[in-house]
Amino acid sequence: MASIEAPIWQTLEDYLAEETNRPIRREYWGGAIFQTDQEDSQHSTIVQNLFSALQQPVKRKSLNIFASDMKLQVHVGESKLIYYPDILITNEQFDSDPSYRCQPQVIIEVSSPKTELTDRRSKFLFLRQIESLQEYILVQQSKSQITVFRRENHWQPESLQSPTDNLLIPSLAFNLPLASVYERATS
Repeated sequence: MASIEAPIWQTLEDYLAEETNRPIRREYWGGAIFQTDQEDSQHSTIVQNLFSALQQPVKRKSLNIFASDMKLQVHVGESKLIYYPDILITNEQFDSDPSYRCQPQVIIEVSSPKTELTDRRSKFLFLRQIESLQEYILVQQSKSQITVFRRENHWQPESLQSPTDNLLIPSLAFNLPLASVYERATS
């Protein structure tokens, strides 16, 4: 999410109608609109590495994978939040509104120092309420560190820091060395 500046206020319907034609993505938090940060090459490389590595495991499980361009709608009480995860994996098929999904199985966020607090706290608090979500994975952009939160482990953090550590996603039968996540992404 973007830095905390004065938000623009909009109805969900107006946001969804306008968002389709906007070159710069924005997130919707219960009526408040925030512009997302622009990705740099390091961020994009990490997302591409993960997206590429996940293609076959996702295909074998007949799931759908989206990188950075699919909106996720989250219901929190009476409010709705919409944001763009870096990687979203779901078994949802296209329905009446193909512009967003509501039932992710895995979400991966590549966090910069600017977005880490939001990704680790407020987004995580909302996301873990989604019944379909099994893994929430935070990949640090500025250093080789990944934190994995799993529903089956009561959302307790698992930290990966060594290049020989492996990112495991059991629901996908997926295993990737940390070094592969960060390949070509060093600054």
